[in-house]
Amino acid sequence: MATTVDYMPQAYEETTANIVTAVTNRLAAATVMKCFWFDTTKDSAIYYKSSGAAADLRHLLTLDENYDSTTSIRRLTMDNAGWIGIGNTAGRIAFNDAATDNISVEDCQFIFNPDTDDFDFILHGNAVSNLFYMDAGNDRIGIGTSTPDVLLHVHSGSAGTVAATGDVDILIECDSSPRLQFLGPDGNAAFLFFGKESDTDHAWINYSHGDDTFGFNSDTTSGVTAAVNISDAGIAIGRFAVASSCALEIAAAGGGANKGYIKMAEIAADPGAPGANNCALYVKDNGGGKTQICAQFNTGAIQVIATEP
Repeated sequence: MATTVDYMPQAYEETTANIVTAVTNRLAAATVMKCFWFDTTKDSAIYYKSSGAAADLRHLLTLDENYDSTTSIRRLTMDNAGWIGIGNTAGRIAFNDAATDNISVEDCQFIFNPDTDDFDFILHGNAVSNLFYMDAGNDRIGIGTSTPDVLLHVHSGSAGTVAATGDVDILIECDSSPRLQFLGPDGNAAFLFFGKESDTDHAWINYSHGDDTFGFNSDTTSGVTAAVNISDAGIAIGRFAVASSCALEIAAAGGGANKGYIKMAEIAADPGAPGANNCALYVKDNGGGKTQICAQFNTGAIQVIATEP
């Protein structure tokens, strides 16, 4: 059955002198081009270099649009090294229009380095050259660095000659004061959980925005244990909030009746006057092998509260 063709590609050979300026600047003067036009107005073409010095054999196959005596819009280039240029003649895959450069990957999975070879993956920022750096050879990710020290290394400046501890997985490094922030709405709380195989949230550090309470808490077999909670009202040990009438409260944490006490170790000598309007409470040996509970006041005076029987 016969096939009707509106226009057959025409083979056209010309020297560099007849190629548009954008092409001639990259080719030797005596180079001959082979061109195949795809419409009668010569608006698109495929051309390749058919002769010339070895150093000039750069673009073996090029697809141009609006290829005429004044205009050439480069769409696709394949050079003799096997690189493909999209919108660019330099090889590789590149784009030359900053206003429209984008790649859209739709309805598919993107896998880089599927053979797990030593090929790094790099994303440059506007001011940070190594905004994202995958160090394949060491199996590490760097944010802001091309030489990550651990599995994930967030780097905004050098801390000096100090190195990360060998078993750290996440490292935050800067040249001033490193910071890690949690943001949440008013009335809610922020948590940092610690888990184990048998309990994924066995302990946690939390901050409650509603009552300005900072806590260190854990789970027990009998339920939730409030270990230490700190707020403007004071410090609560064994409770989630301190009573309004005291600055320090110690409760029987976890339901244990024998846990509501303070245990202090003896010190070798009196601590010294604590300053105006203060008192130091401590225990020491009375010199005869007996423990004493003492209070020392800002004048330096010491009051023995009790002596071991």
